[in-house]
Amino acid sequence: STGGSVSRVIGLVRAAGALPLGASVIADRTGGRLDLGLPLRALVTLDIPSWSPAECPLCRAGAPLVQPKD
Repeated sequence: STGGSVSRVIGLVRAAGALPLGASVIADRTGGRLDLGLPLRALVTLDIPSWSPAECPLCRAGAPLVQPKD
């Protein structure tokens, strides 16, 4: 996880009037740097680099953009 989906779910939980106490993910792809403002547990923590479009080596090489499935 990079936090996007988990953040959306936490927002939905709060919108429903509940108080989330923590979150769990299968994979944390931020190397443990993900801060959701509540405790997070991950089955596996990976340090996968990410770049801005200006710094991305694949973008510089002209690789096609691929949109991940939601």
